[in-house]
Amino acid sequence: MLVLRGHGGDVAAFISNDVNCVLVNIEQSFAALELVCFDIIFSVTRLRFFIVYRPPCNDQSGVTYTDCLIRCLNQYSAHVHVNIVVGDFNCPKIHWASHTSPNDPINTAIFNWATSGGFTQHVDFPTRGQNTLDVVFADDDQIINRIVAEPPLGVSDHCVINFVLTVENSQCASNVYADA
Repeated sequence: MLVLRGHGGDVAAFISNDVNCVLVNIEQSFAALELVCFDIIFSVTRLRFFIVYRPPCNDQSGVTYTDCLIRCLNQYSAHVHVNIVVGDFNCPKIHWASHTSPNDPINTAIFNWATSGGFTQHVDFPTRGQNTLDVVFADDDQIINRIVAEPPLGVSDHCVINFVLTVENSQCASNVYADA
């Protein structure tokens, strides 16, 4: 099993050795982000994954962090294949189903990044208490299927988000553990 850890140490991806995975090296200017980026390569398809944790700071440091995160996502999003962004964005007041967001710098920036980038947010259930903090974005709205909540792992207070990817006439099950 291949383990990829993010810069900040709070995100990780556990990937079977049977999966063709390539780590995407993120430049040093984004070293403060808790993020890992990798590509999974199938015979004719490549998917770019971002695993993200955005700390719950809502002050100026939170705005600065969010701006840096969005710059990184924009810079490293692939333009020729599907991008999938998963993790804890700590934005419980964004209502993805109704496409509404509070008018503050953090929620507005994340909401605008997702909508202007063509991303669909697929999690429609609470992931921690009554809040949807953990999200699954994809810029292909047909690739994510059968998304469900599973019990938390270990001492986590966030549920596990389990989903299936539909890739070029084959399915690859993927468990995503977004733990704060």
